[in-house]
Amino acid sequence: MNDATEQRAPAQSPTLPSNQHSSMQAGSAATDQPSQASPPPPQRFCSHCKTEPVRRPGQRYCKRCHAASCKFYRRRNKEERIALKAAFQQPTLDAIVTREKFESRFGVTRFVQLTGMKTLPVRAEVMSFMQDEQLEVRVIETGELLNVSLHQVERDLGPQSVAAVELI
Repeated sequence: MNDATEQRAPAQSPTLPSNQHSSMQAGSAATDQPSQASPPPPQRFCSHCKTEPVRRPGQRYCKRCHAASCKFYRRRNKEERIALKAAFQQPTLDAIVTREKFESRFGVTRFVQLTGMKTLPVRAEVMSFMQDEQLEVRVIETGELLNVSLHQVERDLGPQSVAAVELI
């Protein structure tokens, strides 16, 4: 039985006086409070699917939703680039068609007479070709720039043709 009491003796602290023992417990309780860190923040879930955790702190999507989002934005940006490129090329293509029609009708000369106007024919020079069979012309006498249809112009035969029209 002596052995049993000796085994219990170390479990109890008989060597410490009661006041030292209580101060030790208070000190350990005081050190327990600051040593405990605040609990970790709750795990964030994807704001899209709300089932998987986010990839890293500060982010909002899981890996799968992030990949789907990037794929969507890449596809949208590619479609926008294609649409802008087509919109840029469309006037150029239409201008080529207008220029080809003009050259088949009048040849390589850029001097025309405006006949669609309600006055006498006016001499003009074609400055540029536009879409929908439109021409930008500069009236030679005034320098004014006009947009006219391809059907409102005729071949200019030179200054003598205007003079002949004025005599009639």
